[in-house]
Amino acid sequence: VVSTQSTWGMPKCHSKSLLGGDEAAGACKAAELPALQKVAAVLLNPQFLLLALGQAAQNFCLGGLIFWMPDYMAQVIGLSKTETGLYLGAITMFGSLTGAIGGGVILDKVTPARSERPVARGLAASRLCFVLALLAVPIQMPMAWVTSPSLFILLCSASSLTLTAMLAPMQIGMMVAVEPEHRGLAMAFSQLFQHALGDLWPPVLVGCIKDGTGSLHGGLILVSWWILWSPLFFGLASAGVGYQLARGLPPGIPP
Repeated sequence: VVSTQSTWGMPKCHSKSLLGGDEAAGACKAAELPALQKVAAVLLNPQFLLLALGQAAQNFCLGGLIFWMPDYMAQVIGLSKTETGLYLGAITMFGSLTGAIGGGVILDKVTPARSERPVARGLAASRLCFVLALLAVPIQMPMAWVTSPSLFILLCSASSLTLTAMLAPMQIGMMVAVEPEHRGLAMAFSQLFQHALGDLWPPVLVGCIKDGTGSLHGGLILVSWWILWSPLFFGLASAGVGYQLARGLPPGIPP
C-alpha cells in the first residue's frame, strides 16, 4: 500500500508492508526531494537536533575520559601502567559492552520494537536517554576529587555503563525523528555533530589546561562536568519539545 501526501507543498511517500504494516526504509523515487531540501528537513528538525546535541555532550565526556584516563590514573591516582591497562581493559570490555547492549534491551522493554507509532518510540528513547544522563551526573561530577583507586575505578565503571547505555536510545530516537527517506542523511549528520561538537575537543582543551596548570585535575573537571548538557537537551527532547516546535517546519517529522 503506497500513499503520498504533501506537507508545505513538498511531496512525501510512505510504503507499508502487507505483512506487518512497517514503514519501508525509503520513499517513492518520483517523490524524492532535492538534496538541499533533504538537508533542511534534517537540520531544521528540532527533535533530531536536541538529541544530536545531547549525544555530542555525551561524546565529549566519553571521548575525553577515554583519551586522558590512562594518564590521569597513572599521574593522579597513582596506579602503575600495568594496573591502569588492566583496569581500563576490564572497564571497556564489561562496562561498555553491558551498557551498549543493556540500553537497547531496556528500550525494547519500554516500547514495542515494531511500534506503529514512531513518535511514541522516539519519545520513549528520549526519556530513556534523559534518565541515563541524570544517573550519569552524580557519577561524573565527583570523579575529579576522588583519590582512592578502588572508588575511582568504581566510578569509572559506572560512568562507562551509563554513558554507553545511551548509545542505542540516542540512535533510535534520532532515526525515528525523521522520515525514513532521510535517515541515512540524519545518521551522517549525527556522526558529524558527535565528533565536531564532541570528542574532537577534549584532547586539545584538556591538554591546554594541563600545560597551563601542570595538572590534569582541571581537565577532568571540564570533561566530567560537561555531561550536565546531556540531561538538558535530552530533557527537552523527552518532553516532546522538538515535536512541538516542528509543527509548520519542512517535512522530516513522522506523523
